[in-house]
Parts: sequence; C-alpha cells; structure tokens
Amino acid sequence: MTPRLLRMIFGIGTAILVMQSTALACSCAELLTPISRRYEITFVFIGKVVSIDRPAVTSTTVSRSAPVTSPDGTITAAMSVTSSIDLSKTTRISIEKQFRGSPITELRVAGDGSSCDYNFVEGQSYLIYAPSSDGARIDRCNRPVPLSYAAEDLKFIEGAIAKQPQSILYGFAFHRIATVDGKPELRIPDGNIEVVVEGVNGPIRRPATRTPEYGYEFVIPPGEYRVWLERDGRPINSPQAIKLQNGETRNQSLFFD
Repeated sequence: MTPRLLRMIFGIGTAILVMQSTALACSCAELLTPISRRYEITFVFIGKVVSIDRPAVTSTTVSRSAPVTSPDGTITAAMSVTSSIDLSKTTRISIEKQFRGSPITELRVAGDGSSCDYNFVEGQSYLIYAPSSDGARIDRCNRPVPLSYAAEDLKFIEGAIAKQPQSILYGFAFHRIATVDGKPELRIPDGNIEVVVEGVNGPIRRPATRTPEYGYEFVIPPGEYRVWLERDGRPINSPQAIKLQNGETRNQSLFFD
C-alpha cells in the first residue's frame, strides 16, 4: 500500500459518539394533588440528601467498515465509536423527621434517567411523600417538596396530628392571553404574582406558584373568605367569595387577563 493511500484512509475515517439514555415522557395521574391526599400516603418524612451516585460511561464500541477500493486505486474506510452512557443515579437520603410509616434512618432512591426522576439537590432537605419506605417510586409524581417551600404542608400535618379544625384551598393561577393567531390560551404566570385570601383575621398572601410543579395552597380554618390575585401588591382580578367547611379541600382555579 502506498503512502498516498494511507493518507486517504486516515483522512476519510470518522468517529461518532452516541449517548444513550432511557429518557421517557413522564405522565402523572394528577396534575396537582392537595396536601390532604398526599398525607394519606404510607410514608411521610423530612429527609436530607447526603449523596447522589452516578455511574460513568458503561461501554464503548469501535466498529470499522470493510475497505473499499475505487477504480483509481484509492482505498477508503469508515470508523465509528459508540459509547453507551448510563444516566441512572442513586440518591441517599437521611431521615431527619418522620410523620408516618415504620421508623427508619435512611433510604436510597433509584432513578433510571427518565423524565420522571426527581432532580434532588445534594445537601438540601425535602418533605417527601412516599408509597413505601424502600425508596421505590419516589419521583416527580410524588412531588417531593423542598423544605423551604413546605410551610403549608407542615402546617396541615401538625394540625392533623393535633386534630385541629382546618380546611385547604389550592389550585393554579392562570394568565389568559391570545396567541399570535388570535386563539385564547392559558399560561402559568411568571413574575411576582400572589394569591390573597382574606378572612376575619385579615389577608394572607402566598406565591401563585411555589415552584414550577406546584400551584398555590392554603391551610386555613373553616370559614368565609374572599380570594383574589395581586401583582406587586395591586389586585389584577375581581375577588371571589368562598365558604370552606371543616375538613373541606377546595380546588379553586384563579384567572387574570
């Protein structure tokens, strides 16, 4: 084989890296589940993420095509490199406080790299609702709550343990807009939007969305209230009058233009 032909072979050779994952669409039975139903689950606790273990590249395959000689005597060949990358992970959670379920001190949550995996942050604490204490099926559909957003959840749990009269008002706030082709559309609002609930003890304010996966939620005593939305302290829709009974859970969507 001549030096010229050798140069042609390496000049035409190619390398291809393919990343493989099990990313699948995640579908949950309910878009928004109130605290009262989440608390009915088997295992409820506050836990801190102490580590997240992720494997490295699992395998690399190199393949080459058979050399082909053209009429002018030039020899060409192609080479590909395929790497399979395992996107699974194991999250180790230390139990800080437990409300329901058999006492344990730690559990491990296995993720398979799909879109249903909940993206825990190492060092952060969460209020977690789980169907069992073995770490299985703790994912986005269970909706773990970062502890900094869990005030209403904890208020309900403590009230349920103390058997206090309480009710729940929850839901999403929607911004009504028109698309470029004039069709109506509802969007979860961005920005400083608050839900205001006013009763005999004055107004209570909560963010319209605690996180992108959660709407608003109030744990309040039974009674009569007015509910509206505000942006930067100014009302952006008309108040709605509601009456909540003891133990009632009310899903109340709120809209503004």
